[in-house]
Amino acid sequence: MLPLWIPVTLAASALQVLRTVLQRRLVGRLSTTGATYVRYLFGAPLAALMLGGYLGVAGEAAPALGWRFLGLCALGGVAQIVGTVLMLDAFRLRNFAVGTTYTKTEAVITALVATAVLGERLSSEAWSGILVSLIGVFVLSLPAAAPGGRLRWAELGGPAAAIGILSGAAFAVTAVSIRAAALSLGDAGFMARSLATLAGMTVVQLALMTLYLIWRDRAQFAAVLRHWRRSAMIGVTSVLGSVGWFTAFTLETPAKVTALGQIELVIAMLVARRTFGERLTRAEVAGIALIGAGILVLLAGR
Repeated sequence: MLPLWIPVTLAASALQVLRTVLQRRLVGRLSTTGATYVRYLFGAPLAALMLGGYLGVAGEAAPALGWRFLGLCALGGVAQIVGTVLMLDAFRLRNFAVGTTYTKTEAVITALVATAVLGERLSSEAWSGILVSLIGVFVLSLPAAAPGGRLRWAELGGPAAAIGILSGAAFAVTAVSIRAAALSLGDAGFMARSLATLAGMTVVQLALMTLYLIWRDRAQFAAVLRHWRRSAMIGVTSVLGSVGWFTAFTLETPAKVTALGQIELVIAMLVARRTFGERLTRAEVAGIALIGAGILVLLAGR
């Protein structure tokens, strides 16, 4: 029988692509920071309601939220915000292809951090799958890098590379923090632990982003209210996708979840190609094949 974390991760990846599409349509009406803020403004209350609703329907007691749990939620929330900022900086310094390639080192870094912090070791098959899928991400990025899909070697170094890897490291810290926070809740059911971790982290992120906007960009509050319908849709898709990610991280080691989550790149590219009526290039087909092969090797080693 297929483990639950696999379809949950695939659903989360698809929802993340949908959220990104909606978010891009909102940029221009809101600043980048404002478009990010709506994820937490509408997502945090919904996450809290989902937690309360689940506990009421399932008849479970609320998990005991200790200081360790709250600290891990804060660490993961801050790391995710930092990773997003660094990712955008990497895109601005070079190009989207190089930035994407280096931020997707997240899967490898997550495996290393999870091994060091949580003691979760991976099989040789899992490591092979992660590395093959990372090569697939690199190949998939080539067509966007330069005319004809040629990537200049000089583009592989410099500040963009360092910032991209730091971004991947920040996202790795987020993934490991989510799993550690969920595991710290003891014997509670996996859904209760997942939803409690999601609610805790999004509340922290909402508080931090609210303080930041008060300090730097108060005009965004009025802009968010003007576009509340679109903003609410982003919040809904974001929190639904996050339910998937948090559940998967609760059920399985973060390294495997982030590696499988790279299917998001394939989904996003296929959606973009279909939207613009363009055919896939040979490099894109090869990249998709490598990502798929890496994921199959990863799952075969489970």
